[in-house]
Amino acid sequence: MKILLILTSLTLASSVFPQDDINKQDPEKKIYTRINVIDEFTSSPMEGVYLTNNEGDTLLITHKDGMAVGKTPKSLKFLTATHIRYYNRTFRVKSDVTGTIRNLSISMIPIDTSYHIMWKEKRHIAQICINEFFNGSIGTRYLYEFKRDKYLGAHLSIYSGSLPPKLWSSETYDGFKLSFIYQYYLINDHFGRSVYVEPKISIGYFDSDNIHYYGGDYKKTYSTDFFTAGLGCSIGFNGLIKKTVLISFTFGFQYFPSKAPNTIVVDGKEYTLVPSDILYSMGPYWEMYGPGAIFEVKLLIGVNF
Repeated sequence: MKILLILTSLTLASSVFPQDDINKQDPEKKIYTRINVIDEFTSSPMEGVYLTNNEGDTLLITHKDGMAVGKTPKSLKFLTATHIRYYNRTFRVKSDVTGTIRNLSISMIPIDTSYHIMWKEKRHIAQICINEFFNGSIGTRYLYEFKRDKYLGAHLSIYSGSLPPKLWSSETYDGFKLSFIYQYYLINDHFGRSVYVEPKISIGYFDSDNIHYYGGDYKKTYSTDFFTAGLGCSIGFNGLIKKTVLISFTFGFQYFPSKAPNTIVVDGKEYTLVPSDILYSMGPYWEMYGPGAIFEVKLLIGVNF
């Protein structure tokens, strides 16, 4: 009788719980996942970032604090972060040593920074030119990033004979030089390694004094005032210190001619701007070291904000 009851029980069990259901695997295990997403340039948290798997299924979405919290499949190897205004980023997901928690942080690069709120983006540059001070001028510049890797701005140099003596000449210029600048970055990671091309258009007005003219072994000085204009192009390098202090070095060429006469006549004798022994002298100050220096070098320091 007992044997009959056992056989009956086994028969009922096999009909109620089929073998396939007994052997069926448990649903895939999931792991607690916490992902922090920030803007690569500002380090500000990003809301509305969709985190998807390889099949395009959305697993998590970030909130205002930039955090996405939830559970993801243990077998998951990669996630893709997507946002309408940022480049997609695919990254590997790893668990901690216990294999029970995923805690990650990533950054995303904007496609175009023009939509950002200005004070949250470091899209402004203000600098002073250090080496101009030794040539009797104070140089300042401002640049604005109107599009990713593209800047517009101006460089203003104020010249005054009352500034400390210049190292290269006794010629003096009172006036200004205003250059309208466009910068296009060839390399720019926004963290201190930047290389750019800088074309410019310049205008200026100068009241000059003590311009040197040469006639054989004799030298005369001359005073005049003039407007002038020109253009130039430089290659620049940036170095960013602690994400705020910006040091720049540029070198290039410009055409910014002096409108002072090439020759003057004093007591019937002709004097010229270029000395006859040019190979053994410094040459005209304006073209060598002054506002119209053909070969132009600038060392600048300022802030990126």
